Amino acid sequence: MMRVNAKLLHRIRLSAAQEGAVEPELGLPFFPRLARFVLVGGTCAALQLLVFAGVVRLGAEPHLANTGAFLLSTQVNFFLSAAITWRDRMALAGGRTAVGLRLATYNTMALGTLLLNQLAFALAVIHFPALLASGVGIAASAVANYLLSRSLIFRDMSERINA
Repeated sequence: MMRVNAKLLHRIRLSAAQEGAVEPELGLPFFPRLARFVLVGGTCAALQLLVFAGVVRLGAEPHLANTGAFLLSTQVNFFLSAAITWRDRMALAGGRTAVGLRLATYNTMALGTLLLNQLAFALAVIHFPALLASGVGIAASAVANYLLSRSLIFRDMSERINA
């Protein structure tokens, strides 16, 4: 029986995805990466805002509530990003060790985006309601999250494999 080359399969899958084919594992039409990022990010932002609002309603201090909600949302974001936004790049990573390393790197990046998020929140909460200020923090850190995820956490490994 003929063995299929993994690199060739990956190229075929990427080519089909770029042409708008259905991704068999997801059963969904291909969405451009930025649209998938917005979908995942929007889901995680909604989770963060819901947790923030609930914890503040229970009497938590807003800055602590924002930090806790951010940290929870960050973990969910990593796993949804790996499964949806950067799925094609995860297929090339291979193994639990690679996923663990990416998770550790992602959480290190998250510490930096947490600082950005908290800074934006602290400045916005002076002028806006806390829930809106939390949204401002989310928006401020989203751009950094995408750029760092694309270039560092979920970088394209196909060039390294093809070399």
